[in-house]
Amino acid sequence: MTKFAHYNSEGVIVGFYDDALHHEIPEPHLEIEDDAHSDHVNGSTILRVEEVDGEAQFFEFAPPPPPIEVIQAEAKHSVIGWINALTDQLTSKYSTIEIAGFVAKKIEAQKVQDGEPGPFPMLESEASLTGETIHELTTVVLAKDAAYEAITAAVTGLRRNTFTAIDAATSASDVQTAIVAAKVSASAMAEAMGLTVPDALGA
Repeated sequence: MTKFAHYNSEGVIVGFYDDALHHEIPEPHLEIEDDAHSDHVNGSTILRVEEVDGEAQFFEFAPPPPPIEVIQAEAKHSVIGWINALTDQLTSKYSTIEIAGFVAKKIEAQKVQDGEPGPFPMLESEASLTGETIHELTTVVLAKDAAYEAITAAVTGLRRNTFTAIDAATSASDVQTAIVAAKVSASAMAEAMGLTVPDALGA
């Protein structure tokens, strides 16, 4: 039982054949060992065929790197993934309805803090259920909002700085350097905020 690689005029392998299974093997073809066949199929080694002194033989083919624009886009996607993984730790504990009401509740809390008269329907409704006073609830709301604003500013700054470095990159190595720097900053930022450091920026 012998395996053969069928290749085109550019030396690209377009199919494999086994003489125990196929009665006809298209030309041109070249006998291939089981290990080489397995490595090519699983992608650990990419093979091509070329003529050397009139004899066809395999050689390992290294695909050209993707364009820098593709590398940059993938890196930016990685950064966004990290930010989402970070902020999800904060927002996942709240329902969609609660999140939608954060801004309105903050506005009411600011009015309470400024001494404006009511009514404050959202705060009054929640306080009636929790047993807090309006002023106690106002303190909780504004403290939570301040924490969110700090995190928003931090991740926005991280994203902008990292995107700027990625856009300035002229090689894959430069992009990787920007990602490594972002990982260092991101990890320190997350730990300072008492959050788990996500792995979204990759290795």
